[in-house]
Amino acid sequence: MSGSIVVRAVAYAAYLLIGLSCINWIVGKPVATIQQMAVLFPIFVILFWAALMLDQRRIARRASQAEVGSPR
Repeated sequence: MSGSIVVRAVAYAAYLLIGLSCINWIVGKPVATIQQMAVLFPIFVILFWAALMLDQRRIARRASQAEVGSPR
């Protein structure tokens, strides 16, 4: 389960960086350099990984509450 979360986090981070670069290119701003991308990419991966882990915890908690039958 956590392996797929890491893959999703990496994919989301890459998608975000590519999207930001495209938007910057369209509006005529300078596109980030490779060095800047090398710094931003791990930061985005960690942020997306943390968000996905919190989401998985929320889903698991709701599933366990539904099994017990306790109202939310």
